[in-house]
Amino acid sequence: MDTIKEEILESLFAKAVHEPAYRPEFLQQLLAANVYCVGHTDRNDTAIDIQERHLSTGSNIQLKSWDDDEYTSVLPFFTSLEKMRLAISEEESFICLPAKTLFEMTFGSRLVLNPQSPDASKDFIPDEIDYLLKGEFGTSPENYLIEEDTEILIGQPADYPTFMVEQLTILFATETDVKAAYLAQMFNQRRDEEPSLLIGLELNEGLSKEHVQDLHSKISRVAYDSMQEQGLVDLIHMLDDDQEGVVAYLRDETEPFYVRAQGKKKGFFARLFS
Repeated sequence: MDTIKEEILESLFAKAVHEPAYRPEFLQQLLAANVYCVGHTDRNDTAIDIQERHLSTGSNIQLKSWDDDEYTSVLPFFTSLEKMRLAISEEESFICLPAKTLFEMTFGSRLVLNPQSPDASKDFIPDEIDYLLKGEFGTSPENYLIEEDTEILIGQPADYPTFMVEQLTILFATETDVKAAYLAQMFNQRRDEEPSLLIGLELNEGLSKEHVQDLHSKISRVAYDSMQEQGLVDLIHMLDDDQEGVVAYLRDETEPFYVRAQGKKKGFFARLFS
């Protein structure tokens, strides 16, 4: 076990509960971490107290599920021995295995991370696990192409989404390919029944399609989780040679809410504990 990595993951988890900006990074770190589950392998030892079992290739294992009022049953798993000891008796055995392996082998089940922890716990439903295994953070944003001249209404939101902007600013500070970000409210009467928030992005050139999709997935997850009320959020790329329409409004009539700072990017530890 690596207690330092476990402490870092749990600290990030605690931040992610209240600040959506940290959720994509927490999920990435969790997927790369080892976790603990209540259960046993096909070894025949008799557990006298809490026993540790490391999963090896070809092992047959059994995981213990818990009854649950909402989901009938859930599978508990834990970020550390300390969190697990809060929830199980000393007579139960457990297994340490990669979180990604756990998600793959239990796919279709509902899991709960760190149940009975006073700091933070989280349910993982099958749809979310499916996204994580695909390297995504939620429903992928839909592309919308305007194929003809369209009149839209654009301005600043009457109720400025301060919390969402704060969380996106934290996220963008960790993404070196985001140069600047702008905000507006847009109403496309041909498409929408109500106005949507619009985030204009200036990105580095030459990014791969996969990297852009990854950015979109993170931004969409943080924006959606940060909104005080459910609504639509549109993303638009602001190219250097695009000086008309919506892009012209964002550049000429607004100030960016985020501009990339010059200098060396903060490391993960510095960002986590700053």
